[in-house]
Amino acid sequence: TTMQILLLEVQRCPAAIAGSLGLLDDEEALHLVRTRSYRSQPVTLLDGWIPMGFAKAVTAKALERKSLHELIAGGFQQLGRVAQSVNAALADPVVAHALDIEVNSATLKIDRLVHNRDGAPVHNLTIWTTPLRTRLVLEVAADDIDGYNVGRLLHDVRD
Repeated sequence: TTMQILLLEVQRCPAAIAGSLGLLDDEEALHLVRTRSYRSQPVTLLDGWIPMGFAKAVTAKALERKSLHELIAGGFQQLGRVAQSVNAALADPVVAHALDIEVNSATLKIDRLVHNRDGAPVHNLTIWTTPLRTRLVLEVAADDIDGYNVGRLLHDVRD
């Protein structure tokens, strides 16, 4: 895939994101918004927040040469636990424009919180993709097959 950076700047992050990253409500983080395309068609919109302590090496130039996780943590082998949830969502105008789909089209929305090996949260990421061009495939090693490692269905039922 090819990447296009839409936004790369230090900003005060929303309270929910600040909380997930262990930041105070008034703390700033690096906000990185990108699209990834395959054969000139946008396949993902990635909206990420990185605490400033882990964002020092993240620049547009550095992202041309290295993966984001190399810049944040030193490589994939330095990453720790990743928690993610996957939901269906309707495309708002920003998402629709980025993915070149109609507003209110179905999307797959993945919220991901990445930690380093020490357990510190290093990246809060929301990924949007369209089922017109992308599908989520998960593979679990045989040793990890139990109800929790494969994934859980959490039910958001209201009275």
